Amino acid sequence: MFHVEHRTGPDGKFLKALVDGATWLGVPLSRALADQCSVYFRELQAWNDKTNLTAITDEREIAVKHFLDSLVCSKALDHPEQARVMDVGSGAGFPGLPLKLMHPELDMTLLEPSQKKTAFLRHVIGTLELDH
Repeated sequence: MFHVEHRTGPDGKFLKALVDGATWLGVPLSRALADQCSVYFRELQAWNDKTNLTAITDEREIAVKHFLDSLVCSKALDHPEQARVMDVGSGAGFPGLPLKLMHPELDMTLLEPSQKKTAFLRHVIGTLELDH
């Protein structure tokens, strides 16, 4: 865990809610993972204005209802390096992408029928430099 200084900017409330929530839930959150989640959050906000990826738009709610709800699922993975996970109806990538960010060794498949959401998923996977 790490301390987060008060930060002004587009993702200050998001990052504080993410770090505080991860601490409360006992979910390990490295600086690198928090930074990746912040990039993902900014991309989600930018794309959501155009494509309506999620009805949740409040920074704190996005941190809790999308990112933390996804990351807490990692507690169910005893051996992520051996796990194969399919996120059916991925939408904006939850819970699949946060789990992949937390466990890069995880064999993750995202399945999404919507072309606009698939375009976002491809974009954010490229932006985050995840293997696919």
